[in-house]
Amino acid sequence: MKNVFNEGISKKIMGRYLRFGLHLTTIALFTFFCLYTFGYFDIDGERLDHGWGGYRLNLLSIINPEGLRANWSMITGNLFTYENSRIGDYEGFNYLGMGMVINVLLAIFLTIKRKIAFSSTNSKLIIIFCLLLIIFSLTNHIAFGPYELVSYNFPEFLKIFTAPFRASGRFFWPVYYIIFISSLVIVFKNLDSKKVLVYALAILLIQVVDLSGGMRTINRISTNNQYSPLPKESFEIPGLDAVAKDYEKLIYVFPSYAPKNWIQLTYFAYRNNLKTNFMYFGRRNKTAEDRYIREITLQFERNNLSKDSIYYFSDKKLWEGFYSKVGNTSKKIEIIDNHGKSHLIILPDK
Repeated sequence: MKNVFNEGISKKIMGRYLRFGLHLTTIALFTFFCLYTFGYFDIDGERLDHGWGGYRLNLLSIINPEGLRANWSMITGNLFTYENSRIGDYEGFNYLGMGMVINVLLAIFLTIKRKIAFSSTNSKLIIIFCLLLIIFSLTNHIAFGPYELVSYNFPEFLKIFTAPFRASGRFFWPVYYIIFISSLVIVFKNLDSKKVLVYALAILLIQVVDLSGGMRTINRISTNNQYSPLPKESFEIPGLDAVAKDYEKLIYVFPSYAPKNWIQLTYFAYRNNLKTNFMYFGRRNKTAEDRYIREITLQFERNNLSKDSIYYFSDKKLWEGFYSKVGNTSKKIEIIDNHGKSHLIILPDK
């Protein structure tokens, strides 16, 4: 009888581990699928071996109110601020607000006092998920305020996982919201129902007062011409619209991660319903880019331009050199916009 009982317990425990493992496997497969879908494995990691180690989470990020352009705390001011020691450390900005800091501390106190256990499979998965994100966010240069506590070399073969995600501080964002929501749930569930409303209003008031300075600063910046969006007139290229009606594509020679005039040209393409081969890319596959450049070059070498495409150049020497190869089947146009910028075009004959 005892053996049967023990065997039943063993099967039950084994079943739990199997379900837990199945959950982890499902998450891993889903993550892999998402990475593949969004082109993660197309990025050349060797060209992105900088950045990770900066742009990181700081151990004091949730209480440091100093953002990129504003101090977000009216209550603590500069009490918990510190000098960033590495490039891009502003990416670690994750200030909770004084109201939520108080709420998190109370949630921790109630968890310990009431001996709240997070024993369900879902809770364990969320905790593991959060820990992994925190570890990645901290990078291999772990900082506590202005001090670097731990620094270690990261194996070269693992850089494929870090290079495309250099702004690692942003990986704390899901954890931030989990902390935000879960701490509220813990407190509201474990406070006397008569006190919950008063507590919620008090925390909300503290939060609003604390963050009000930062919100005013952001509002002031957004209405300042230095930061406000450019007027549409700044995007327009008079003279280029006239030639667009006979074409379907706008080909930039050559595309790169951030071509010159890309904002103007994107707006132009949008207005004229043109397909493009460019955009501002924070990450791109350099191998594919080089291949595409060779294909465009070959079109000019063979005098075989796409009849439905406008070829745009930012380099005058390249423009003139390529036109010399296709001059008998196309025409070149130079357009000067209202800001004195030169736009160099080659149009294949229809």
